[in-house]
Amino acid sequence: TGTISFDNENLTTTGNITGAIVTGTRGDFDNLRVDGNTLSVLNLNGNLILQANGTGVVDVQNPMTTLGQTVTGILGITGQLNIDNLRLDGNVLSSQNLNGGITLSPNGTGTVSTTADVLPGADNTLDLGAAAARFNDLFLGGVLS
Repeated sequence: TGTISFDNENLTTTGNITGAIVTGTRGDFDNLRVDGNTLSVLNLNGNLILQANGTGVVDVQNPMTTLGQTVTGILGITGQLNIDNLRLDGNVLSSQNLNGGITLSPNGTGTVSTTADVLPGADNTLDLGAAAARFNDLFLGGVLS
């Protein structure tokens, strides 16, 4: 116990310091800097990697605010996903703003395709198209009833 002061000098050592509590306003360790509430990387364009050991996880306990994310690989979300006014929850994609519509807008000459039936939400109460937004051609196979 006790305190050792190096005043304005640096302590340089090798090996391990076990059970130590380091206090100060800033600490540089290898390519990492701890300064107040900020953990940053010292090398130019360096990546900050948070990696748990073995089967451990990186567990974020509070909401995150980010400037932009690029996710590579598979993103798994349990629960609902809210993006602007859209919500994806289970098998339902819905708008969250009052009377909000959903526009499926493929790029260029892309199309919107389905591999299953398209059904109205209620029997004989909804329209396909509108007076001001009509389909040009209709191609059907089978019986029209």
